[in-house]
Amino acid sequence: MSEHIIFEQEHKDLLLQRLSFAYAHASTALANFLDGFIGLTIPNFTIYSSTQLKGFLQEHCSQTHFFAKQPFNGTFGGESMLFTQASNIHKIIQALKEDDLQVISDHEMLLELINILSGTLIRRLALEMGTEVIFAIPSIDESSHLCERLRIISESYTQVIVIPTVFEFEEEQLTFEVAVLTKDDSIRWIHDSLADMQDEIS
Repeated sequence: MSEHIIFEQEHKDLLLQRLSFAYAHASTALANFLDGFIGLTIPNFTIYSSTQLKGFLQEHCSQTHFFAKQPFNGTFGGESMLFTQASNIHKIIQALKEDDLQVISDHEMLLELINILSGTLIRRLALEMGTEVIFAIPSIDESSHLCERLRIISESYTQVIVIPTVFEFEEEQLTFEVAVLTKDDSIRWIHDSLADMQDEIS
């Protein structure tokens, strides 16, 4: 495992600013897909150690019905995860049925959501950080496999950035939690890039 990297408060502020831009784009993309208003909480993030990540993921394995992940590669590389309850997926599918759109399955909807939320978020965040990423095909796990799969994932990282947020669709509050797990060399790259940005501002 690589060294534990410390992010100063001014670096965290810069990253939060860029996350806000990225989430605004993700919210717009989701609104266009659902053809409805999407409200967005102000995103925040936490930098977890490997041990903290294990606790975070194990907590989710008992509370989450659906879990999707999508690897991305480049200078900024890792994988993004989308956690949500089955009820959220069902509410969206029902809303689409009312609009007489094509009926799709839970898994198809979840793949659409991670492509929109994760894809737009990561692509825009990479752009804000001055780089590009290449996405792999997303995959889905359900609760019966989740705990063991998440335990294995937690052992692959030294530090990760976890970004929880709430998307509100019309009058329904649908919670989709997105976790961005960054590779060890990407954490160093993010830290150094933010430091360079701070130097340019100072």
